[in-house]
Amino acid sequence: MVVARKEESARGVSSVFSDRPSTAFVVHEPNTPSSHWLPSHGLTWNHIPQFFIIFLSNLILLIEFGICALFTSIAKIEYWIPVFNLGYSPRVPDMQNGIHDKTQDEDVVVITGLSGRFPESNSVEEFKQQLFDGVDLVTDDERRWPSGLHGLPSRTGKLKDIQHFDATFFGVHAKQANVMDPQLRLLLELTHEAIVDAGISPAEIKGSKTGVFVGVSDSESSEYWTQDPDQINGYGLTGCCRAMFPNRISYTFDFNGPSYAIDTACSSSLFALQQAVTAIKTGQCDSAIVAGVNLLLKPTLGMLSPQGMCKAFDASGNGYVRSEAAVVVLIQKASMARRVYATILGAKTNTDGNKEQGITYPAGSMQNKLMREVYAEAGINPVEVSYVEAHGTGTKVGDPQEVNSIADLFCNDKRKSTRNRH
Repeated sequence: MVVARKEESARGVSSVFSDRPSTAFVVHEPNTPSSHWLPSHGLTWNHIPQFFIIFLSNLILLIEFGICALFTSIAKIEYWIPVFNLGYSPRVPDMQNGIHDKTQDEDVVVITGLSGRFPESNSVEEFKQQLFDGVDLVTDDERRWPSGLHGLPSRTGKLKDIQHFDATFFGVHAKQANVMDPQLRLLLELTHEAIVDAGISPAEIKGSKTGVFVGVSDSESSEYWTQDPDQINGYGLTGCCRAMFPNRISYTFDFNGPSYAIDTACSSSLFALQQAVTAIKTGQCDSAIVAGVNLLLKPTLGMLSPQGMCKAFDASGNGYVRSEAAVVVLIQKASMARRVYATILGAKTNTDGNKEQGITYPAGSMQNKLMREVYAEAGINPVEVSYVEAHGTGTKVGDPQEVNSIADLFCNDKRKSTRNRH
């Protein structure tokens, strides 16, 4: 769950995870004045932190459930791809893209850099623009496997390019690069870009107490590279083992903080963020790379929408849509930040425990319990929240549990009376 609040008026987002270990966050937006209105969308530059929080809370939703109904409040964020020397240059942080607010607590954890690849989009900026333009990024083509294979839905969300990688730039031997999971190759590129987006040269933080926390549920390429016993070598192990994903990042950039992969299925990347925040607050690291990645390299059955359309909270909802994405964010202590997208006020997780209906059945009561705990500990009144971003699997079981849990917390008589006064 994620909540964002502006100084002058409350505006929040939340995302609750069902049937998986739940993760909750409260995030505070820096006090930066409005600068320009984005044409036709009613958004000011003040929405940038809110967009980023939605972006972060929906990373794993995008990864597992497609891009339907996501990213409903988006603002422009400049992007740079230094790996391929495309002629872009980093932008000096200003009032439009977030700066370090010297008035805030220097010990709080802030979000300072981000980068990502999305369906048909090589950057946050491109993804944003395509959503504003109403482009359907869930496509029917055979880039991953033949259409209709095993009766699978033909529509999925896919990245543009997972083949190219500058191995020399990252010091990866050619033999290793050839059997390295494309997910790991993407993470190396995006880590570099996120660091630069924070206004930092990677050379500056070599040997630093920086942690790496990667949410990743599978390495679907490992099966292919290990199916022929005569071709198996040590490179396949170090290239596809999920434990090596964060460790490769730590090795490449010379980070000395905690470094491990996390698999909690749909909530993996948010769980990774919670772990990173805790590590910073307990002194295990000063900064942290937090990542989530998913590629569709192997056909998978189960709970999928036959039409390839995720109809969350709709009576016609009949499953989710598989999609690809890779995102890396950099979080730091406020005292170290050169740019601030948002401030993380709190993070917490729980899980459902035993349930009569079975392990995959979500427990709305536990989701509600977690939300109440996080709001209480962060000192945020749920009445102030004006936007809720949900898990929204589009399934008959998950949707009712989630939406009723949200309604029980946010939609009450006190909220109605407060709204009427405004």
